[in-house]
Amino acid sequence: MKKWIALCFAFMLTLGLSAPVISAEDHDQMETNLEDIELNDAQQQELEALHSQMFKLHEQLVSKYVEFGVLSEEKAEKKLEHMKEHQEKLKENGYVPYWKDKKHKKDEED
Repeated sequence: MKKWIALCFAFMLTLGLSAPVISAEDHDQMETNLEDIELNDAQQQELEALHSQMFKLHEQLVSKYVEFGVLSEEKAEKKLEHMKEHQEKLKENGYVPYWKDKKHKKDEED
């Protein structure tokens, strides 16, 4: 039993030391500034088609959840309204994701 524990500990230690360490500052430097990106019309049309397909599928999923009694009609309506707002916001931003409002909890604590 002690050999098993020692083996597991050695494996975890090896795994921990071999994993790459990326700090928050490195992550911020690696990300592209989304405000500087502009997609051409063809790219926007392609993304619009994909997003509309996703929306229709998600809409079908929500209706199935309502049909199976997992979601109430009210929650389903709220979810669909939220999805529509998200679609509109994406369209306004030229289908470039907008995550500026979302911050990690660590950023809020600092």
